Amino acid sequence: MIRTLVTSILGITTGLALLAGASAPVSADDEGVTPRVTPVAEASTEAVQGVDPEAERDGRPVGYYIGRSADGGIHLRSHGPHARHHFTAVLRTDGTFVDVEGVRLERGDAVRVSDDGHTLRYDVYTFDGLDGVDFRVEGGEVLAFHLELNGRLIDTDRIYLGAADAHPAHNPFRIRL
Repeated sequence: MIRTLVTSILGITTGLALLAGASAPVSADDEGVTPRVTPVAEASTEAVQGVDPEAERDGRPVGYYIGRSADGGIHLRSHGPHARHHFTAVLRTDGTFVDVEGVRLERGDAVRVSDDGHTLRYDVYTFDGLDGVDFRVEGGEVLAFHLELNGRLIDTDRIYLGAADAHPAHNPFRIRL
């Protein structure tokens, strides 16, 4: 019974650490190096470079389009042609979200930054167009993305990074800034 209780507590603690985006040590090797569990996959920083945030996505598939402009601004767009699509995203950083601007938001759409500035929540309905948010991250090294469509994690083949429309290996994922 005690073993079950300890196992449950360890499982809950590990799960909470992963949800919070923390890295937790798992063991030490002979040389004293502590491997870390990475909660989300890394996407190449270069993958998000080069994007025209004003480019229309007409004729493009449903999905998230994410890029970084030369001035360091990061642009997230959601595109949902035809039927109603509900896009929700949670972005986290070790820095602070600044210069946050909603793009083409309509009634019922929301972009919110937490009081501490480390979390941005994106909640929009897209019918036959494009919604989005532009922002910069100050003082941070990592930006983590958790992207959903209609209440479920969106498939990575519906996440388009940068001018090359690269896909991350996993969702959630993170990029180094």
